[in-house]
Amino acid sequence: MTRYAQRTLIQQPSIANWGKAAAAAATIGFIEYLVVGGGGGGGGAYTSGYWAAGGGGSGIVRYGINYAVTKGSTVTVTVGAFGAASTSGAGTNTAGGTGTSSSIVGATTVTATGGTGAIAAPFGSASAGGGNADFGAGNGTANAAGGGGAGSLSAGSTAPSGANGGAGGSPTVYYITGVAKSYAGGGGGGQQYGTVGANGSTNEGSGGTGAAAGAGGLAGKVGIVVLRYPSAFDAGTTTGSPTLTTANGFHTYVFTTSGSITF
Repeated sequence: MTRYAQRTLIQQPSIANWGKAAAAAATIGFIEYLVVGGGGGGGGAYTSGYWAAGGGGSGIVRYGINYAVTKGSTVTVTVGAFGAASTSGAGTNTAGGTGTSSSIVGATTVTATGGTGAIAAPFGSASAGGGNADFGAGNGTANAAGGGGAGSLSAGSTAPSGANGGAGGSPTVYYITGVAKSYAGGGGGGQQYGTVGANGSTNEGSGGTGAAAGAGGLAGKVGIVVLRYPSAFDAGTTTGSPTLTTANGFHTYVFTTSGSITF
């Protein structure tokens, strides 16, 4: 069985895993959660030169099916911001911004930290990609192209040549919204004169693409929090305007801004 298959199989638990008393209105039991930190921005490249910058690191991902809640309890949700885009300049080019943490806070706290922005490419050298708490810095560069940022499933790739940027690290695929979706891929490294490195993903929590020679890097992607539990229980009361979908036996809340839910 491949590593991918192993990851996806455990991410499709049956309804029975959320507790044994679905008819008991006083207790919900355990809810499923996905918490993704904000992605880091890609680095900026020196204006007059041939040196490209690395891609931003993705936010990390925290997933589980055993978060305990009871009727009337409240979980506070924080959605991490993206790391800012970088700028280009003759000695004033900047690093990509670092993404901030996403979290859920109730009976326990689950935190997914943001990805690190890639450093600026200095005169005479390309820059490596940004990292995250799970995979450290994205791999370095070769000659004058930027390295890929770390993803939530793997580190970024070293630039394969002086012309082409390194690929961003792999995202992780989850089914919590009812369909397969990738989250938190590393940003691709900027190119010297060839092709930009492939982004691991452009979905929530992903790192921004690094700058080509003489340009600024792109911003990372905002984080996300998803909560899901059986629809045999009442829908919760929320703040922060999450999207609620009730289908296939579940209430699914998608938070793209910070808020809360009371069960």
